Amino acid sequence: MEHYLKTAQAMLPRVYFYPLQGEVYPLVQQRFDDRITGTLLGGDPYSSVSIIDTLQAQ
Repeated sequence: MEHYLKTAQAMLPRVYFYPLQGEVYPLVQQRFDDRITGTLLGGDPYSSVSIIDTLQAQ
């Protein structure tokens, strides 16, 4: 997981996926380091709340 979080932003465009905003990755890394599990969006893939706002609210 740590390797993915460090390399995903650069790798994703090569496999036709959109990377998240750059400032999201350190927040996700912190969530991983804190051993927080579960969904951020409550299971709603169409949530109108941005991922960065959700991560910052935690």
